[in-house]
Amino acid sequence: MGGAVSTWLGFDHPQSCRAIHINILTMRHPDGPQTADELAWRKSFYAIN
Repeated sequence: MGGAVSTWLGFDHPQSCRAIHINILTMRHPDGPQTADELAWRKSFYAIN
């Protein structure tokens, strides 16, 4: 639950919260991966899972 709260705090208050450290991903960017690094991570993630 802390990951969800931290994620929403970052989303709702970007001017005050520049970064968060989470170990659980509760939501994704609506447009999906954007950069080459993000696309590579997604490819490796789905290859393992």
